[in-house]
Amino acid sequence: MENLFKLRVDDGKGNSKTFEFDQDMVIVGRDPSSDLVIDDIEISRKHLIISREKGGFFAEDNHSTNGTFRKGKQLAKKTVFQSGEKLVLGEDHTIELEIIIPEPKVEEETPAEPMSAALETPPIEEEPQESVLKQAQSIQETQSEAVKSSSTEKEKPQEKEKTKKPAGEARPKWLVILLAVLVFIIIFCVIPFIVIEVTNQWCDLFAGFFNSLSPGVCP
Repeated sequence: MENLFKLRVDDGKGNSKTFEFDQDMVIVGRDPSSDLVIDDIEISRKHLIISREKGGFFAEDNHSTNGTFRKGKQLAKKTVFQSGEKLVLGEDHTIELEIIIPEPKVEEETPAEPMSAALETPPIEEEPQESVLKQAQSIQETQSEAVKSSSTEKEKPQEKEKTKKPAGEARPKWLVILLAVLVFIIIFCVIPFIVIEVTNQWCDLFAGFFNSLSPGVCP
């Protein structure tokens, strides 16, 4: 509806017709292919061009034979064509422009809720004082248990570190030397002595030594 406009054509003999258009350019002339056809010998085949540009209307004579006039003056170039104005084509025909202004749409408003209903808040039930005290006590107990558990968890790693002995602790050097000497004595002294004593090989092994000490001890 907002793109429509009307052109009212009067032939000067009391006959008039109104045409509605929605395009941006209307060609007026005697030619049947024109947008607005005026069948009169005084009208050229493509007599007049009415255009809409940037919300305004313009009229331009298309090199017609008898010309187009506005307020008694012939159109020599594209001219502003306002609503209510008339253009004269030839001698008798007039064209009047009428712009259709659409009616504003009225939107139905939804009824607003009363302020009293919007501001109402549900009643808050008051709990007995005893239940409130019990809740406070339970909260304190849970907090104290949490503190105790956190403190015990911190102490446990410290106790473990204290009781744990370092792995691979080195023995004293003197103990190592003593053990080495004892092993040497056992292997090279005690064991051979026991073997010689059991097999009675003293004279076989040390005959010269014993004969030097006591001649004739060993045959």
